Amino acid sequence: MERADRRGAVLLATMPDSNPADWIGPPTAPVVPSIVAEVVRQGRERGWRPEQPGPAFPITAGREIWAAR
Repeated sequence: MERADRRGAVLLATMPDSNPADWIGPPTAPVVPSIVAEVVRQGRERGWRPEQPGPAFPITAGREIWAAR
């Protein structure tokens, strides 16, 4: 994720490991706007500053994000 109006550090989110092509196991939950907002909020809390240039900022989203939605 990055700001649309200017370039800065990109938030690189890794979601829980589930592959939509897997037909065995639980279905993959869709990524909806509320999940994106939560990942952005967590990234900001952990130090991501999209308004500043820099390397990609990695964050791993946990399964609890989906449980809360």
